[in-house]
Amino acid sequence: MTTATSTLPLRDRILAETVKILGTEGPAALTVRRVAALSGCSTIGVYTHFGSKAALVDAAIMEAFAGLDEALAPIDALHGVDRLLRGAHAYRDWALAHPLEYTVMFAPSITANDATDVSAQRGGMSLDDHVARTQDAVDRGELTGDTETIARSIWSQVHGWLMTEILQSDSGRVAPTPAARAEFDASVRAVLVGFGATAPVDPAPALHAPRRAAVAPASPYVDLDRDAWTRLSASTPLPLTDADVERLAGLGDPIDLAEVDAIYRPISRLLDLHIEATRGLHAASSTFLREDVGGTPFVIGVAGSVAVGKSTTARLLRELLARWPATPRVQLITTDGFLYPNAELERRGLMERKGFPESYDRRALLRFVSKVKAGRPEVHVPVYDHLTYDILPGREIVVNRPDVLIVEGLNVLQPARPTAEGTSNLAVSDFFDFSIYVDARTSDVRRWYVDRFLALRQTAFARPESYFHRYAALSDDEAVERAEQIWDSINEPNLVQNILPTRSRATLVLTKDSDHAVERVRLRKL
Repeated sequence: MTTATSTLPLRDRILAETVKILGTEGPAALTVRRVAALSGCSTIGVYTHFGSKAALVDAAIMEAFAGLDEALAPIDALHGVDRLLRGAHAYRDWALAHPLEYTVMFAPSITANDATDVSAQRGGMSLDDHVARTQDAVDRGELTGDTETIARSIWSQVHGWLMTEILQSDSGRVAPTPAARAEFDASVRAVLVGFGATAPVDPAPALHAPRRAAVAPASPYVDLDRDAWTRLSASTPLPLTDADVERLAGLGDPIDLAEVDAIYRPISRLLDLHIEATRGLHAASSTFLREDVGGTPFVIGVAGSVAVGKSTTARLLRELLARWPATPRVQLITTDGFLYPNAELERRGLMERKGFPESYDRRALLRFVSKVKAGRPEVHVPVYDHLTYDILPGREIVVNRPDVLIVEGLNVLQPARPTAEGTSNLAVSDFFDFSIYVDARTSDVRRWYVDRFLALRQTAFARPESYFHRYAALSDDEAVERAEQIWDSINEPNLVQNILPTRSRATLVLTKDSDHAVERVRLRKL
């Protein structure tokens, strides 16, 4: 008999069965052998994807948090007490729809005994987000008191309510009735009023209430679909040819001149406007200071997952911007040059986490960008060789005061890490004048990564000096299996934990459809 679970990819089946066991029977019932049997694979299959039982539990928890994050994303367009109240309802709605996942995330019997520090940290991040939203309400004068105390009071109220509704119910599933929703709403409002929420709070939307199409929700972004964005390109020249686009496209990225015309031509004009405005601001500042402090390169950050097409985006922008009269000198560097050499990664035990933030020499990258923005001439960048999968000793790229510098990499939008004293450091993105995040559904990026891996067997992997030469002789099935293992164990965790959370920090978000074509453009309002 075919079930909904049995049609999922193996990794998803393993996670689904893990959640079922943990959510209904508890951690004592979870064994790798049982998960393997229910998932239709061997225990080796489970260990191949997750490495250990603890890592499996971690992955189940992380997957649940990712779903919760997606459900809460719309409330970040709101502010103050309204965001806190609607966030509480969105939180509860998700928990009622995913009771097993909620149990896995927060049941003490699971998180205390089976999850590692990674899961605990992820839960802490969720609370940190709530504290930040609470701080916004305090800063707006809508709540009074200690932010931490207010946040924890709301958190305790919501979780206490859900513990009663879900964890102590016989079935683990609660019918989301309007009456129960109203009671929950009143309980959260009582906490908010207790901390000074005197401003009127609109009632939370009724269960399944129709949306009012006439009123657009407040958002920090201008959100345009493909057709609306394409119409902006009419007055902008397109200086590239089909041959140029073919030369610039990455392996597995089927971009063509029509896509460049529709999407990247308007972006180049937008960037030209930003560059000219920045120069005007510099001139005005120099007049005010009665001193010419000297211009510096306009720095653009380009971020996104492995295989999403960010390198193609960066190369196209380099070519397009270099054809504008105001910016003939455009340079592009990738953060790959700031990866630690393989020998150092081996010494630190980080080879299996290559591409994660800790695998980069972040201080060196920060020094590089700060020197560029200081106007220093001849700033040097190490050269990374994708063929040997390592830094090339003695090889460097020289960045010499370009008009525009494009910095492309997985983690360029990462926020600064706090110091041991609790103060904040600088982040690389603090030096960006504009930033772009290339986005797509995780399932699509996974497929693109596997397709690219298969194509590389016939090209780069086939060369004897390639670090991945051992994969050139794999059969199609073996290559797909190996590519999926790499994606599941390295690339997807890095995307979910580190890269995707930085999307909201970008000035411009390009969202791709399953065919690589950009279907949506979001531009942060000034």
